Amino acid sequence: MTKADLREQAAQIFQEARTRYSQETTQAEATWQFARACFDWAEFATNNMQRAEIAGLGIAAGRQAAARDPKLAAGHYYLAMNLGQLAQTKN
Repeated sequence: MTKADLREQAAQIFQEARTRYSQETTQAEATWQFARACFDWAEFATNNMQRAEIAGLGIAAGRQAAARDPKLAAGHYYLAMNLGQLAQTKN
């Protein structure tokens, strides 16, 4: 699988997760999965502005997931991973 294939796959997963998240705004699983998709999609950002924008979406979703279900590790994990994506834009 080429990098272009992986980028396309990440974009598709991001869009699907975003749609599900917007339809199931109270579901912790949809929320953390959107945060995960943000992290993965941010890996393919072409510039810091795009990476920061995507990471911001993931941070918000990660915070929501962690607040909804504090015992759910995935919310905390993807919150941290998206904070790392944002940190990459600061160097």
